[in-house]
Amino acid sequence: MGTRQLELAYDALDRFEPRVLNCDDKNYVDWRNDVKELIRLAAEFRTAFGGVDEKNEMSRREELLAEITGKGSTYDAVRRGVIPIIRAVSKQSKTQSELEDRWGVIDNGEMSFALFPLGFEASLSVADGLLSQLKGEPERELVVRWRDQLVRVERVCDREHLWGTFLIVLCTAVFDPDCADIFDRDGMDQVLLVFRQLHKVATAIRSAARSLYAVAPALDNDPAKPESKTAGGPTHSNDFRSVNWGGRTYNFTPNQAAVIKLLWEHWERNTPDVGGHTLIEAAEISCKRLDLVFRGSPAWKTMVVASEKKGAYRLDDAVFATAKLPAAAIPKPEKKEKKSRRGAKKRV
Repeated sequence: MGTRQLELAYDALDRFEPRVLNCDDKNYVDWRNDVKELIRLAAEFRTAFGGVDEKNEMSRREELLAEITGKGSTYDAVRRGVIPIIRAVSKQSKTQSELEDRWGVIDNGEMSFALFPLGFEASLSVADGLLSQLKGEPERELVVRWRDQLVRVERVCDREHLWGTFLIVLCTAVFDPDCADIFDRDGMDQVLLVFRQLHKVATAIRSAARSLYAVAPALDNDPAKPESKTAGGPTHSNDFRSVNWGGRTYNFTPNQAAVIKLLWEHWERNTPDVGGHTLIEAAEISCKRLDLVFRGSPAWKTMVVASEKKGAYRLDDAVFATAKLPAAAIPKPEKKEKKSRRGAKKRV
């Protein structure tokens, strides 16, 4: 399975829009059908991405949450330090060891990973509640450290699109025969519980898929072959879905590629700055903000940057400062006529 299959699977998932945003008794049937369709599309994307995932990006993301919150991490050490305070304030009957095994654990290897954004919200509420009750400075300092760690981990999860990535993995597992015993009736009910806020879940999955697609390697079986190539310079496929810029390969969605094409053309004409609204209108994109068009793309703020002109953008060619640029991109110096000195000197 190659890039073409990944492109088709990604496009189908990226176009998915649920008819029902949230589940209630009136729209249960439509909601369940939308959930099934989203699970199918996410699973197909995961399978297609696995066929080109040479750098094991999916596995890296799957393991990252356990790495930054599991045993031996700073988060885990701070979490354990707060447990005696929790027991004292809430008068917990559970022992220290019982709480250490469960309380505040974000990734316990079970279905809770699919709900960890809710876990962050609950834990932050607990931290704020403790700070409003505690008077002693040492205890408050411990809780503040724990809250800071929660915020740090949450930011990493947002940046790496971990929740959406885990949801994609969950969707794939639904079709895995080895996971049949997990997704019995009770297990499937838990999956559907995760999808009750369907719009939020679909957005997370699409954002994760967008970020994964952006780092997928360009393979030789990609039908979009380079259109132009300059020795040591940037290259792009015919449809601008794949671009090599400054030695780095970027993959783009159709909307992103349309913007890149326009910016590229202006860059080659040595008129690199283009207004954001102009780009969106010319590319016929319904989104009103360029940063949302490139949300999740590593090209944003690296290849595509804001120019000095307010509201305008350009391709950042600073990476070619020491490289050979396309001839069309190099401004030709104006020729200045040299005044002849002949005849300027007085003849003796």
